[in-house]
Amino acid sequence: MAVLLRPSLLDRTDWYAYPNDSYGSTTPEDIATSLPPAGLFRHINECGLDNVEQYNESMFATGISPNEIAGIVVSDEESQRRIITRLKASGVTVVYGIELEDFVQVATTYTQMNAISHGINGVRQQKLVDTAA
Repeated sequence: MAVLLRPSLLDRTDWYAYPNDSYGSTTPEDIATSLPPAGLFRHINECGLDNVEQYNESMFATGISPNEIAGIVVSDEESQRRIITRLKASGVTVVYGIELEDFVQVATTYTQMNAISHGINGVRQQKLVDTAA
C-alpha cells in the first residue's frame, strides 16, 4: 500500500529526499546523501520509473496537511476491497468528497501512480481542488 501525495507538494522548499529508505534519518551521514529536487528526479529516471517506489524516500520538514493526500494505491483488487471494507466499517464512505472506490485504487507501476496523483480523472481532480480551497 502507498499513500499518494499531491505533486504540488514538490513546489515547497522544506523537503529533502534520499535515494533509498533511510527511515527519515537526519544524521549527518544520511543528510550527506540527501538529494536536491533535480538529483531525485535524475535518480528516479536512472532506476526506471516503474521501480521508483523502492528507490527513494522524501520527507517534509514542516509536515503535510491531510488534504494533500491524493489517494491510496494497492497492488491488487483484493487489497483494495479489504481496505475499502475496513474504512466503510469505520463509517468512512468518502474522503475529501471522493468515493472510496476512486480514492483507493489499484496501481502496479509508477506511471499508474503518477496518473492517479495528478488526478487524471477530471471529476476527481476537481473534487481535490474544491476541498483544498
